[in-house]
Amino acid sequence: LRIKALLLYWVRSRWLCRTPRDCRAAWAPGPWEYWETLPVEILVVVLGFTYFSVTPILVPFATIFFGLGYITYRYLAMYVFLPTAESTGRIWCYLYDYSMGGILLAEIALAAILAIKQAVPAAIMAPLILGTV
Repeated sequence: LRIKALLLYWVRSRWLCRTPRDCRAAWAPGPWEYWETLPVEILVVVLGFTYFSVTPILVPFATIFFGLGYITYRYLAMYVFLPTAESTGRIWCYLYDYSMGGILLAEIALAAILAIKQAVPAAIMAPLILGTV
């Protein structure tokens, strides 16, 4: 999960550690790098919302992904990562926008599929899409 940190530790401990203090500093975990983990989570949310209506078999896999991710990141946040300054919730706006974009894309895909199969008239799906916007 943290391959980059492991490789950096190996390089630091192999060539840069001269004293025990340097070795302890090389082993320090550092802060949680949101910019590396959140894009993957948002990608799974958007793809999940989009393709759940097309292939419902993805629902258990996405559930397992988020369940294991919850357990893993909770442990990492509590015991591994060092606390840093908080963002005071500024990242929430971006996460909300991307998630709502995924829901809107999913509704458009569902409306297109239902219109192609002529199961439901497309006009019935219009209020749902407009309600999301």
